[in-house]
Amino acid sequence: MNIAKYVGVSLLLTLSVPAFSQELWQGAETGMSLEQIREKFPNVVEPSEEDANRFGVSLNIPNYKVGSNSFIVRFIFREDGLKTITMDKEGGSASVGFDSMQKLLKTKYGEPLDSNSNNLGKNMSWLSNGTTITLGQFMGNLYINYKDNSAETVVVN
Repeated sequence: MNIAKYVGVSLLLTLSVPAFSQELWQGAETGMSLEQIREKFPNVVEPSEEDANRFGVSLNIPNYKVGSNSFIVRFIFREDGLKTITMDKEGGSASVGFDSMQKLLKTKYGEPLDSNSNNLGKNMSWLSNGTTITLGQFMGNLYINYKDNSAETVVVN
């Protein structure tokens, strides 16, 4: 093997690369592009100006129903593609929504790994196949976050 080829192979092996894409929610995986999300979820829309300023590059599904709750789903992108998915309850009682979503998430993922509460709010977290699911209620708002917990980079020496 000549030295240039060896250096090239060695350089490639020492670069940080994502281990794999992680499914976050409903088949949406980390690293997916805007076009891939548009294809998978034909009902996505461009974000409002407020959302664009707050979240950066994102796509939204407005009025997504889960039981009697209605959420806005936000697909949030970074330079390497889809990074996080958030769901924010649209209207209604956050407390009632929290209780109903807690039951649904417990049914799907079992008992939460972590939960806490204080006078400002409460949250619970589950881990499913590398994805952290957090249900939270904070000052009258209800949200669910789906975040890749396994997307650390792998360095091969």
